Amino acid sequence: MGRLVWVVPMLSVLFCFGDVAGWKELNVHELSTQDEGKRLVVVRTNIGSSFAIRFTCPKPYVVYPRNDESTRADPHVFVEAGGDLVEVPLSQIVYSLNGKPVVNYLEDEKRNVLEIQFPDISFIGRHYVVQIIRRHAKRILFLCALPGMEVSHSLTSKLSCLAMVKDKDTTFSIKSDVLAYLVMKNKAIGLASFDISRMKIATHGCGSRETPELLNVAHENEAGVRSCTVDVMEHPDVAFYCDGTIQPAACFEYLFDTETSEQIDVAGHVVVMWSHDNHWLFATYDRKTIKRKVNGYCQCVDDDTGEIKAKITVMTEMSHVCDINGMIFKNKARPIIGNWCDVALLPGSTLTIKLPLNIYDDDITKVGGGKAAEPSRMISYMYPEDMNSYFLDPEGFTSNTYSSQTYDSSRYILGGALQIDQSSQNDEGIITIHYKTGTPLTYPHGLTGLAYTWNLRSNKDILGIADVTAVVKVVPIITHDYVMMGCEPPSSSIFAKPIDRHANRNNLVVYGHEMRLCQAIPTFDSKYGLYCPKGQTFEPRGCYKHLYGESLNSVGDVSEFLWVKKNSFLSNMLIFQNNLAAVTDDAYSKSCSCVDKDGIETARLVLSNNIQQYQYFYGLGQDETMTMIVPSVNVLEKVIKRRTLPEIQEIQFPFTFPEKVTVLSPGTQVHLSCVTGYYGLDVHYVDINGLTKPLLVPWDYDVNVSFTIDARSKWKCRELSTYESLLFPLNIGHFFYREIYEGVEKKLVPVEYSEVLGTNTAGFRVEINDSLGDFYNSECVILKNPLSSIVVSKDNDDVINLKYGCGKLKKPYELMEDNPKPVMDSHMGYYKEEESTTTEKESKDMLKEITSFPDLPNHVTRGGASAYYNETLERRALKVFGLINLTLPVTDPYLRGCGINDQSEELFREDTVPLLDEYGGVIGCIVDIAEGDASFYCPLPYRTEPNRCIPGRRKDSWVPSILTRTFRVITPGHKGNRNFYIFRKVKKQKFYPFRENNMEREMFECHCITTTGVRMATIRIYA
Repeated sequence: MGRLVWVVPMLSVLFCFGDVAGWKELNVHELSTQDEGKRLVVVRTNIGSSFAIRFTCPKPYVVYPRNDESTRADPHVFVEAGGDLVEVPLSQIVYSLNGKPVVNYLEDEKRNVLEIQFPDISFIGRHYVVQIIRRHAKRILFLCALPGMEVSHSLTSKLSCLAMVKDKDTTFSIKSDVLAYLVMKNKAIGLASFDISRMKIATHGCGSRETPELLNVAHENEAGVRSCTVDVMEHPDVAFYCDGTIQPAACFEYLFDTETSEQIDVAGHVVVMWSHDNHWLFATYDRKTIKRKVNGYCQCVDDDTGEIKAKITVMTEMSHVCDINGMIFKNKARPIIGNWCDVALLPGSTLTIKLPLNIYDDDITKVGGGKAAEPSRMISYMYPEDMNSYFLDPEGFTSNTYSSQTYDSSRYILGGALQIDQSSQNDEGIITIHYKTGTPLTYPHGLTGLAYTWNLRSNKDILGIADVTAVVKVVPIITHDYVMMGCEPPSSSIFAKPIDRHANRNNLVVYGHEMRLCQAIPTFDSKYGLYCPKGQTFEPRGCYKHLYGESLNSVGDVSEFLWVKKNSFLSNMLIFQNNLAAVTDDAYSKSCSCVDKDGIETARLVLSNNIQQYQYFYGLGQDETMTMIVPSVNVLEKVIKRRTLPEIQEIQFPFTFPEKVTVLSPGTQVHLSCVTGYYGLDVHYVDINGLTKPLLVPWDYDVNVSFTIDARSKWKCRELSTYESLLFPLNIGHFFYREIYEGVEKKLVPVEYSEVLGTNTAGFRVEINDSLGDFYNSECVILKNPLSSIVVSKDNDDVINLKYGCGKLKKPYELMEDNPKPVMDSHMGYYKEEESTTTEKESKDMLKEITSFPDLPNHVTRGGASAYYNETLERRALKVFGLINLTLPVTDPYLRGCGINDQSEELFREDTVPLLDEYGGVIGCIVDIAEGDASFYCPLPYRTEPNRCIPGRRKDSWVPSILTRTFRVITPGHKGNRNFYIFRKVKKQKFYPFRENNMEREMFECHCITTTGVRMATIRIYA
């Protein structure tokens, strides 16, 4: 007997949208049970506020939901509710304000067609004219399937996910489940999803007539005035109907501060729209921008009588209730679409979630008798279970993805302001979410809010209750922007690390006390925050009108350069911004500090502006050429070798270079650039094992390594040129040139900055500005000397001369037999083009001597890039354009001493004797004045004891001391020094031969103390 095969006709789904005059068509792939790849077709499209839909199913397939004569005027559609597809009338989802939608049912021998046409949108003045509004639903859906097909929960829940999930992996997983079901049933199905999220949403409000279009109910008083109150923190989409005149004008755009009655213009934070007949007024508030309790109202005034017919009040409440228990019964009559609760919380707000109590019943039996069912100990639960530790993404909810897509609150919500109490969840069905005041809250990953679900899972045949998934969305309003340049003590972490090259922050340790130093150059409209945790205060004087100025040893007015204001939510956070009314090119350096209860500084924000100078060298005019033999270095990046250059130890200086001299005065910064004048190679600086090395690459090559400045370059330019312009020394972030003489020969020798000068963290520094453009070489170096700089010369010079060379380096070429023999210097990697009496073997032996550079490892791996250093020789021609000579003034002498400084700040001589406490900890220094002068650094907010470190000095008096005959004290700001107290030995001091040891000599101590008297540092002087 032959096998009976049921052949299902090929199914073609077609849906269109657009104006009625010309339908825009979108074809769907064919569907068939004979082809596994055509059993399921899912099609999505976005539609705006004006649309016309034509959904076609060829016979014998029909459109789902099924509609008969009773529902043809108001057809049923599918929408998503609680992770499932729910069948509801279209009028519960979309309302037309200018006549009902036109619904047509077309049928012929080959197809079934459903058409829905809505009115068009208009635009008058600055407001959109609304013709249709929607509820919370974001999509309406239709199915195409054979008549009589069972549309079960197991199928619709998966189709609901397919309609909204766009992640490829998740879509593939859900599709597999649906296909398995269709194969089992030998069915085929088509799903069409129409995104209506662009349509105007309006959920709550009232008006001068009944408003069934909205969810809430208006109240009518004895005078016949219909009124309602809408909390915009729960319902930001507000509507008001008026068949008269709405007063006051722009009422939704002007609200009042609840506490001060101050009028607030929120026009930039609310979208206002009108209906075509001007009877409807709509407003959508951006809740994230509401920073305080506000209220406002609109009235509808009768044009004939002048009487008030209706009133709507909008406000922000601080106490919210999400009654899931009560909404379950409403959900039976009309499914709740979207979030069951959506609440934005201000600091000080509370959200109370009321849940049904869990059911414990071991004797539940089937309806109509029968055997006892498996008892269900807990039929409802919150997810995630630990709401304090985890939450869900409110924008990615589906019943399938939520079970695994949880987020760690400690990583995504910073500050600790959100507290969730679940202690009475099981006993009373109460969960409380409280947003603490005075505590920061911010999102480091750009969240739109938090979501939690209450899930009811039961056997409907036994309990008569369907499964329920209630989504609760919570939107805590952030206290500040996480990515804003901010400063805070090391114990806090509510600001991102600065990404702007004009800003940086460092952790310092001063005698066991950790503090954070943040520096920034304010740009035009950028904001900078300083946060002091509870128990700490701002110095000086709250930082509202005064800041520390220049070298941090004076207090000055702030308004001349900066604006300072308190954070809207946090009294212990200040926001600094450029004074746009007085933008200046003058140099300044202002700072504000956080100090704890003991007066110890925990954080300091330094805002500086420097006068900018520029020095460019061009490949024109006088130049000289020399040839060097140097080791070669190769970098392997993505299996592509790129040439780098080793550090050139010395450059011969036998002729006169053109030289530019610039003074790097306090409050200035100088930009140095060596300009090619034509296209060539590009130079990027790569940090390898702490040394900044230049990487030469073509301009059209995207370098993917860790740069000193986090930037990438990509150009489309010409072929590689013969020369490349460079600033020398190559590792310019660590080295500069000094002149030395060997006989009559002058040379430039690379010297580390730390060998010659000492500076503070907020002081002199060298930055490399990568990727300036096509014409200027990318290695533009910026040397900054802000007013807050401390510069000491370890050679006790008054100024420090920093020299840099500018030139072009030719590509390497091989050592040829017919080339002139090099005259070698074992200390230098270069040779002169002249005859030599050395033999070839001797020359090669001497070449080997210069191939060993201890600072270059044979192999490093950094940022995913591997670098291999080959000990081979290259001959390169160097064409020198000239020298740049920067004169850096010294602010203070380099002496024995100590003070408030980090150990990395080399401000005092290394041979200073430390002063130890009883536990062996360093608390200061010991200085013998007979061996030379000494210095002591005690900046604000600290002070010295005795006052000004003068022996015998008290707060209001002075007692003569014999020590004044031995040394005198030069206070900051006098005799050339800017920051230190200098103890200078008196030349004609008396000699006391009987004082042979320190125990018999006069001893003086000066302390650097906090405002509360805590000693931070002590200098002990023996005279």
